[in-house]
Parts: sequence; structure tokens; C-alpha cells
Amino acid sequence: MSPVAKKSARKVEVTLTQVESVSAAVKFLTGRGYKVSRSSFVSHLKAGLIAQDSRGCFKVKDLLAYAAVKLPPPLTEKTGAGLDLAQAKLREDTESRRLQNE
Repeated sequence: MSPVAKKSARKVEVTLTQVESVSAAVKFLTGRGYKVSRSSFVSHLKAGLIAQDSRGCFKVKDLLAYAAVKLPPPLTEKTGAGLDLAQAKLREDTESRRLQNE
């Protein structure tokens, strides 16, 4: 991963601009709450759904664009995206089990 440092008077802020391997890209996406496996990432890469430069690196903005379009929303409390779906699924599963036990 290649960080770019922006210096200010008080602190140094590191901004990630590119990811240098498939493993790092999968780790980057899963670290942000997206559910993606290495095999599905590679199949999407081969299908041309993910942009890769000539050195085999991935731009962070391209990874995030891919994730927004092709992956389910991340299940995080920060964004709330997908959280309602997960809660609804859990309620549905609980209700179906309750009915089966009756």
C-alpha cells in the first residue's frame, strides 16, 4: 500500500491512494466492512469489473467504486448501510424458528 503524507503544523496525515496487490485490496475492502473473498475478487478482476494499472496496483477510488456497485453494503454501525437488512434477516430467521418450534 502506498501512503501519501500531508504535513500540517501539528500532525502528519497519511492518505492511502493505491493498493499494491490482490491480497491487500481484499484486506482493504474487508477492513471497511465489505464482504468479499479473494476468489470472488479475482473472478471480478478477470471479468474486467476492477481497474488495475500496468504495475498491478489498484487505486483506492476504483476499489471503492467497485465495492459500491458490485458488493453488498458494508455491515457497519458507522454507515448504517446494510444494518437494517441484517436486522430484518435476523428477525425473519427468529420468527421462522419460533414457528417451527410450535
